Amino acid sequence: MKSSVKLLVISDYRDFLTSRPEAELLIGLHKEGIDVTVMTYPGTPHEPGFLKAGIKVIPYHPEKKRQKESISKIRACKGGVSSFTPL
Repeated sequence: MKSSVKLLVISDYRDFLTSRPEAELLIGLHKEGIDVTVMTYPGTPHEPGFLKAGIKVIPYHPEKKRQKESISKIRACKGGVSSFTPL
């Protein structure tokens, strides 16, 4: 049975070592049935691992916290995120 939980993670995975624990956590969550999507910079070292695990990777990372273009892309990638609060 597919999980109804959908997780969109927007993070910087350009540095392999410092982001490895988080990347492994996401792969584990996906294996447990959570629908994980990662939005990160194009060509990051973790991208092949995410794709191999079946995680959708969106090659985009917002440059600013509150930018209309970024918010539109984020909402579009998940079919309409109902609540989005940039940190």
